[in-house]
Amino acid sequence: MSCMCIILSVILTIMNTSPKKTFITIILTLGCLTLFIIFSSLSTAHAATSCPNGTTLNIVAHEDDDLLFLSPDLFHNIQAGKCIVTVFVTSGDANGSSFYWLGRENGSKAAYAQMAGVSNSWTQNDAGLTGHPIPIFNLDNNSTVSLIFMRLPDGNVNGSGFPNNNNESLQKIWQSGITTIHPVDGSSSYTKQDIINSLTFIINIYQPDKINTQDFVGSYNDGDHSDHHTTAYFAQAANQSYPKLHTFTAYLGYPISSLPINVLGNDAIAKQNAFLAYAPYDLSVCQTLSYCQLVDYGQWLVRQYTNGGPTPTPISPNIASQAVVTASTQSTQDNQLAVKTVDGFIDGYPGDYTHEWATLGKKSGA
Repeated sequence: MSCMCIILSVILTIMNTSPKKTFITIILTLGCLTLFIIFSSLSTAHAATSCPNGTTLNIVAHEDDDLLFLSPDLFHNIQAGKCIVTVFVTSGDANGSSFYWLGRENGSKAAYAQMAGVSNSWTQNDAGLTGHPIPIFNLDNNSTVSLIFMRLPDGNVNGSGFPNNNNESLQKIWQSGITTIHPVDGSSSYTKQDIINSLTFIINIYQPDKINTQDFVGSYNDGDHSDHHTTAYFAQAANQSYPKLHTFTAYLGYPISSLPINVLGNDAIAKQNAFLAYAPYDLSVCQTLSYCQLVDYGQWLVRQYTNGGPTPTPISPNIASQAVVTASTQSTQDNQLAVKTVDGFIDGYPGDYTHEWATLGKKSGA
């Protein structure tokens, strides 16, 4: 449609020579060019319209989490011809420089190209969120594969953050310990609601029938990484307002090491090959299968577990949040309001007390 506008403008320029008409033609041409740029940008985010086999949206914390904890399901979805969109919420910088976290992004690209069986060539666009520049990369020889990098700071295993990023972390902003968090590329800043809104925007643009994330059932200090849980909590919050029938699945992280091996044969080979395609870009991880088998990575590469069963049940949006809630007492000072009983969050004290209702010292009868 935009190209036709431009052609029409050129024709009008030729046919009309008066200054007034020429000026109008120029304005029309510029307007059409603007529309063309906008629609070209948004076309990358509307890949769901060309996904007859469905769309899987993965929301993970770090650039190897999908390879370690969501695979071989990830590989199966790619091989099945589904559209795949993976959102990496943090940069995985681990207090490192841009050389390190950009390397991890390149590792993700290499791994996805390897799983898709095509050359490692990508085109960068912007995800289209107003006020929050977020790069999205589309695989050139397989347009159904897209990677989105939000580049929020790695929050450290225990959520304490790192000095290079003013000790900001996802856990701190989730628990309202800080009010804003800043991407490591300095592109913008996010409030807690901004993060939820950004993920909600991405979900609604791609219209997935599967949303996979990390462990939103578990809680902090249970042996998993703080970023894993918090990313999953944010994904769960964004998922609440998504109306399409879909599955929403939590994948376990570090603790799978103690569970029985359940990734075998060709699945194990595919998972290992994808991870080893990533590894050269991240020298903090094992670089060979033999060495991986001596450390934690080897344990994760032969396991995959969800925290809700192997076959998640399709879900519709939580309608409890539409209820009107009244109570005889509530703690407004701590934001522990009665409406929190239907806010869709399972987390509460001690993980995040702001998602539960508390009385003002009342006991029975409240």
